[in-house]
Amino acid sequence: MRWGTALAAFSLLAACAAARRPGPEVADVLRGPVTTWTGGFHCALGFGDARGTLTLGGELGRVQAVFAYEVTEPFTQLPPGRLRMAGSVGSDGSMELHGTRWIDWPAGQNLFGLTGTIDPKRGTINGTVPECGEGSTLYLERVAEPE
Repeated sequence: MRWGTALAAFSLLAACAAARRPGPEVADVLRGPVTTWTGGFHCALGFGDARGTLTLGGELGRVQAVFAYEVTEPFTQLPPGRLRMAGSVGSDGSMELHGTRWIDWPAGQNLFGLTGTIDPKRGTINGTVPECGEGSTLYLERVAEPE
């Protein structure tokens, strides 16, 4: 009878462990040379809405990135921009990037940063553009890597 009880308890523990098996971790999202994210952001102070692509590389702690964007509303005549970024990604998904240098500088624009949270299960980054003031938003989705 003891073996039956022990076997039942072991089976229950194994089932609980399987149910709690974690999904993808933030570190998994950063695996490989780079990951690409596309989406957009809203700049409450400044030029309005823009489409953007973030190419992120590195590991937990220190990351490098390139962010390319193009304004979609209302100032569509503004030229697109592309900048290098550096910063960090924490194991909790927190991301903080700051602009380090322009690759393609749209005259009159200042370097800016991106802050947010990476959700590895959904493959998204939600956050803000701090230099754009309160009400700014950032939303990016991970682009599937070719197999």
